[in-house]
Amino acid sequence: MPLASNETAILNAVVSRLETVTENVLLGYSATGVQDRDNAPFIMVQLESLDELGRQGNKARYQFRFNISTAVKTTDNTTQELLIYTCAIRQALDSDERICSQARKHSLEETQFDIAPGHGQLSFADMALTVEAVL
Repeated sequence: MPLASNETAILNAVVSRLETVTENVLLGYSATGVQDRDNAPFIMVQLESLDELGRQGNKARYQFRFNISTAVKTTDNTTQELLIYTCAIRQALDSDERICSQARKHSLEETQFDIAPGHGQLSFADMALTVEAVL
């Protein structure tokens, strides 16, 4: 299977897991203009980097680094809502289960919160997902 197909399989597996949290998963979507969307809450997935860690024959070990952002409209309960979504994302991306057959291991890093000051604006919870895969 060519590299691009394997990359797509990993991305699709990540998205599939995140869609168990909410059906509104956006790929490579910047935050510009999303405040006009009526479908909040949503999760944005951005591939930040793809590094080759080593090669043996025609197989190579890669590290994918994704930024996963959860966005909700700011209300009095925004902090609790973001905590609920980040917990659900951590459960959906449980590190005890492989994301897909190509993935060897994955991990989630620290979550950063950005709570908007005004009601109706978007507030975010951002976390990094690292996936090591042999392709």
